[in-house]
Amino acid sequence: MLWGRDKFDLRALPTPMRSEIAYAIQRRVDERRTKTRPESILRLIRALPRAGAASLLDRTPEEWTAYLGYSSERGSIERRFLLDAISYLHDLTDGVGWDAEYPRDVWLLRRLGYPGRDGQLRFDGIEAAWLRSLTKRWIRWRLSTGISVGAVRSDVRAITLFAQSFPSLQRGPQAVTRELIEAHLAHLAARYPSPKTRTRYIGAVAGLLRTARQHGWEPRLDAHVDLYREDYPRLHQRQPRALSEAVMAQLEHPDNLARFKDPRGRLLVRILMSTGLRVGDGCKLALDCVVRDVHGAPYVHYTNHKMRREAFVPIDTDLADAISRQQQAVLAELPSATFLLPRPTRNPDGREPFSTATFRGELSEWLRACDIRDELGKPVHVTPHQWRHCAPRPSNAETSCGPPSAGWPERLRIIRGCGLGSMRVHRWSFPRGNARSYSPVTLRNELSSAVMVISLIGRWVSGARRAGTCRPYRAQAVRWLGERSRG
Repeated sequence: MLWGRDKFDLRALPTPMRSEIAYAIQRRVDERRTKTRPESILRLIRALPRAGAASLLDRTPEEWTAYLGYSSERGSIERRFLLDAISYLHDLTDGVGWDAEYPRDVWLLRRLGYPGRDGQLRFDGIEAAWLRSLTKRWIRWRLSTGISVGAVRSDVRAITLFAQSFPSLQRGPQAVTRELIEAHLAHLAARYPSPKTRTRYIGAVAGLLRTARQHGWEPRLDAHVDLYREDYPRLHQRQPRALSEAVMAQLEHPDNLARFKDPRGRLLVRILMSTGLRVGDGCKLALDCVVRDVHGAPYVHYTNHKMRREAFVPIDTDLADAISRQQQAVLAELPSATFLLPRPTRNPDGREPFSTATFRGELSEWLRACDIRDELGKPVHVTPHQWRHCAPRPSNAETSCGPPSAGWPERLRIIRGCGLGSMRVHRWSFPRGNARSYSPVTLRNELSSAVMVISLIGRWVSGARRAGTCRPYRAQAVRWLGERSRG
């Protein structure tokens, strides 16, 4: 190491700024999220004494940014370190945790224990004080029940729009009437043509009102004011989102896969195409995610974060070997890593997963480089979620005309909860009764049976196309249905 490059020289900084910078350096070391080298902030340390300020808190982050000439919000190492340092100091002065953050109208999620530097929940757009207080209580309750930050952020936006659309709400909870609800529905219909978007905004308001009445948070709310099933827009049946075989053949071609620059992203593409996992679940695969059954067949063990359960999906041996090579590469570089695909930056210990945003950017770049086109010669827009609606790719243990592997129907039942393409399960009718009259065990068994049947139907179709007959699949289906009826 070059002389003078292995230490931070803070002697030129005034007091207490010297201690503040030293504290920020130590916090970064403790967080183990990024490396702070002396040369990376050398210009910042030299520029701070000329500002005439004794403390970093003497100026706002915007004033420091303007003084130091940082014009870009991203990409500046010095600017990021300065903002982190100021944030650390505010954490000391303002406090962290629910007791300190709940009274504020802008919640910094990192102070509540959520990952990320700049994540916020903003309630300052809700002018009615009673509604703002009620929304904050509702959001805190939803977070405590395990609802994701993304979901509650969408709820806050919906309530904020509701509050801003009707200034009369400042008069109090008695201003919430059925007439006002109907006016809000009309405003949403004019502003958001998409039924799915309107459903999300309506559901947030309905959830707030329903929860407030259930828990007695606001007795002044009229108990007869509610949103009913008829208030929601009719959702149109969506077109199949599965990719065509022509597109999938291009995506799976070895020459195109080799064009994916990032080996992490290349492996993730193969995993998603083979298993149909959600991209978030794929990015968070554990380092030891491959397990084998008594016959030696490989499976990927993953956490279904949306359904909050563990699950397994069969894979072929080629993909298992690729995952094994990735495991060895990760352990050689990051011995303490916990994820199969660790984030390449700001992750010295390998304990942060690959970013879904980074992967989506790499995927878009890869699609442009490969020039993927559909049957009409038009460029194809591919999202990771579309692979969940595609038929599972045949493994190297399956022949084009042979019967499907034993794990194939399980792949759809366990992972996807839907069928193939246009045969997606929208409703499973129960004879002579309402679904609510069945026990959870019965519902689970019947839905599993529905998905399995549709999975086999999809296999018959693809098998008939390739081999000209579907008799092997029909025979297997008959045996399976016979076993189900007996057991």
